[in-house]
Amino acid sequence: AEKDQEIQKAQASIDLERKKGEEALGAYKKKAQQSLALANSRAASAVQSKEEAELEARAARTTADSAMQRAMAAESSGKQALAEAKQYVEDMEKEVAKYNEVKTSLEQAIAELEKVRAESKKYQDSNEQLKCELTSVSGRLEAEHVTVEDMK
Repeated sequence: AEKDQEIQKAQASIDLERKKGEEALGAYKKKAQQSLALANSRAASAVQSKEEAELEARAARTTADSAMQRAMAAESSGKQALAEAKQYVEDMEKEVAKYNEVKTSLEQAIAELEKVRAESKKYQDSNEQLKCELTSVSGRLEAEHVTVEDMK
């Protein structure tokens, strides 16, 4: 009977230790599950953050590509404007050269006209002088003619 009691005590002690072990194992399982849930939550959060970062990177790449295209278009437009400006300057230089030619020709024509005017004035003065001399000679001739008539 004493042995039965010891066996019962030992059995009770074993049952108690088993129960403590199961409770400890249950608490450990619960903590492990909580840790796993937290780890899963953090992993999901990291995956979401990664996806958001990839979206932002894609958007940044698109923005950069768009900016590059605009920059290239602006550069092309600038080159075209420069080429047009150079062409305009060339055209203006040709126009200036033509203008200078016309100006030189005009100045020569004005100089020749002045020369012709001066010569014309000289000829006119000379012509007036000749008319006076002719009138004078004509008068003398008439006078001589009258004198000759009177002598007859």
